[in-house]
Amino acid sequence: MDITKAKAELRGQAIEAVSLYATQLIGDISDEMLHDAVFRKAKDDIVRIATEIRERNAGNKVVTVELICPYPAGGEALEELEQVLEKEIGAKVELLAEIDRGLIAGIKLKAFDMVYDLSLAGQISAFSTNLREKL
Repeated sequence: MDITKAKAELRGQAIEAVSLYATQLIGDISDEMLHDAVFRKAKDDIVRIATEIRERNAGNKVVTVELICPYPAGGEALEELEQVLEKEIGAKVELLAEIDRGLIAGIKLKAFDMVYDLSLAGQISAFSTNLREKL
């Protein structure tokens, strides 16, 4: 086997192992407080996302947005999210909530054909991909 190819393969396996380890470690120590903190930090991204959704909206009076969280959604944070989305999109928003513990913390939003990943698991995955590209 070519030594360069072997190094690249080993590098990829090491990155995958570190990514998996980080995901499991953070998943083991995450709780709703961490989720809430990541969710609050994502507010600026939510405005940007709502703007993109508005651009894709073809004049619908109601826009369906799937909200995926690692913990049950509710309370003030959910109401605030809905208000921000409705204000920025300019239409009534119907939020469909789903639980996915694999996100660790944060949220994932789906609208039309787009997925917006603001989760901790998504950040770890993006870091892993970025690291692969750099090495």
